[in-house]
Parts: sequence; C-alpha cells; structure tokens
Amino acid sequence: MPDTSGGFAVCTVSGNVSSLGQILDCTDALCNLFGYSKVEIIGRNVKILCPEPFSTFHDTFIRHFLNSDAEFATKTRRIYGLHRLGYLLPVDFVITPSTNANSDLVLIGKFEERPLPEAQHMLLLDGKSGNIIATSQNAPDALFLDPQEVYTMNLNVRDILPEFYTEGQELRYRNEDSVRVANSVFRVRARNHAYESTKGSSIQYHVNITVVMLTLLERLADDQIG
Repeated sequence: MPDTSGGFAVCTVSGNVSSLGQILDCTDALCNLFGYSKVEIIGRNVKILCPEPFSTFHDTFIRHFLNSDAEFATKTRRIYGLHRLGYLLPVDFVITPSTNANSDLVLIGKFEERPLPEAQHMLLLDGKSGNIIATSQNAPDALFLDPQEVYTMNLNVRDILPEFYTEGQELRYRNEDSVRVANSVFRVRARNHAYESTKGSSIQYHVNITVVMLTLLERLADDQIG
C-alpha cells in the first residue's frame, strides 16, 4: 500500500467486528512517534497506543463511535497516547471512516504530536483513587519518582502532593497554585475529565481521569531546602 500520508503519523484500523481495532497499516512517522517498528505494531490492537483506562475500554469506544458518534470524525481532539517505553504523548487526533480495496470498513487515524514545554510535566491519574497511571517522559526525573513504581502504577498522587485532595475529596489545585516538590517549586493545575457514552446508546461506558500539569518555577538552592 503506497504511503500517501505526506509524512504524517497515520494508522489504518479495522472496523469489522471480527478484527475490531486491529492495526492494518501505518506510516513510518507513526512508528517513530510511538517507538514501534512496523513488524511490532501491524496486526496488534490499536489500544496498545493508549494508556489505561482508555486501553481497557478502547474497543468499546470504537463500537460506540461506529454506532452513534459520526460527528467524532469531523473533530480534532487532544488525546494522550502511550509510547512503547511507557510515557505519555499528548497528541491531536482525527479519525475518518473509510473502506479499503475489499470494501471492508476501516478507520484512518491521524496523529500530530503536541510536545510539552521543557519545564512542564504531566501526570495522568485514576479519577477515583488518585493512583498515577502514567506520566510525561521527563516527569519521573523532575519529580524524583522511581520509573518502575510509575510503570507498575504503585504510586499515588498524594505521595508527591500530600494535600492534593481536600477533606471532601475535591481537587485542591483547580486553580494554579505554587507547590514545593522535593527541591523544586512547581505551578500545579489539576482537572477532572469524564468520558461517557451518549444518552440512550446501547453501548455504555464511563471513564474518569484526572490530568495534573506541573510547571517548574524554581530549583531551590541547598541553603533553601530544609
């Protein structure tokens, strides 16, 4: 299949029930973006490019889209991909239904990376427990986190930001606040996001996540730490 993507990160995914979500083809740019070779990625389910909890629900998302969310195809959306090495990739994403040479339904996804500024780091949390699901690439170093603990999801946001939740379990950092983490001061902003099926749909899902953005303001000198 000739590459007519113009260098964009593009993948073609099966929309058929028997092979739903299977990656049928992809561009070199997509492999470079997510850290896979074509041999590793073609034939696998596209959910490998998604962090939890989106990975678990991804086939359901596709079924819902095919059944009731045709407008999704016309919108560019900011989503969070997952690199092969386990870190988050903020990307803009557009999906377009099409058919292949065999008249099979396919979904063509186009990704455009939206890198974070050097001083900014991201945490993706389970919206209920506050457990850290994944982070942006340089967050473990900036926040002095054990990468293995992050990878195995054994850390909670309160291990980094003890006052992250109020007594009523609301987010404390809805507005940007300056917070000290180890030997640095960050500006912290947190937002809850809920993803759910449209009302009346026969396919139901409900996903809650929290996105935390931390922007480095200052590295403290040794005489400032204590």
